[in-house]
Amino acid sequence: MRKIKLFFLGVFFITLIIAVVLYNVGFFDPKAAGLAVYATPESDVYVNNERAGRTPYVGILPPGRISLRIIVDEGEIYATELGLVSGVETVVSRRLFEGKTGGYVASYRSSGKNKPALSVTTDPLGATVIVNRSEAREAPVMFDNLSLGTHTVVVTKRGFMDETIEISAETGHVLELNVKLLPVVSDERDEFDELKESDSF
Repeated sequence: MRKIKLFFLGVFFITLIIAVVLYNVGFFDPKAAGLAVYATPESDVYVNNERAGRTPYVGILPPGRISLRIIVDEGEIYATELGLVSGVETVVSRRLFEGKTGGYVASYRSSGKNKPALSVTTDPLGATVIVNRSEAREAPVMFDNLSLGTHTVVVTKRGFMDETIEISAETGHVLELNVKLLPVVSDERDEFDELKESDSF
């Protein structure tokens, strides 16, 4: 009986030592979250009211809610709140021009399924979403049978600039894409075309 007690006591102390070591190396800490911010023109990035750097900005942050501001030298401002997820990179891409703003926010979440998927919401509602120049649907929409790898997504609506985005479809994940289109009028189109570009992540 004494041997059994000594055995379990030894197991307890070994387990305790392993737990302390793992704690000290950060094993039990939640995984950090990633944030990538791109903007046209080049802008300052503020996270939780503190300057984090200039675009293009890539940072590692604790998971949770953050406030994000993108400020152009000329004073144009884009502000939003984001929920950063442990082990996931959130991508923010914006174009700011004369009080107008457009772009997208993209992040991955686990789906528990083998096939990659894409969820797209748009502002304004009802924009057409085209994947790989073939499949066109009206937003909000879910593409739940994507092949693994790179895909081209085009979001278009009459009266707004098209948004073209290169995405990477990952096994077991849904890419959530929230797209805001820039409104245009005919005599501004040339100026907007100069600012338009495709972003990859």
